[in-house]
Amino acid sequence: MNVQTFIKEVRKDFANKQAKQRTKEPNDFKESPNEVRAWCQKMTLFFQSNNISKEWERIEIALGKIKGEKDNQTQ
Repeated sequence: MNVQTFIKEVRKDFANKQAKQRTKEPNDFKESPNEVRAWCQKMTLFFQSNNISKEWERIEIALGKIKGEKDNQTQ
């Protein structure tokens, strides 16, 4: 096996391992305000493990996952 073939195989193996390590998207936020920190930490882990680095994209995803009663939403 030459060096070029070896490098291709290593890259392929690394890409497969990275794809398996991605975390699934956290559940929608429906918790009380006391649970915000834990949910934000889960979202941060999701963003990092799925290579989502653009701030606007992170904001868009996070805002789309915030659910709750009408009384709990910002006016």
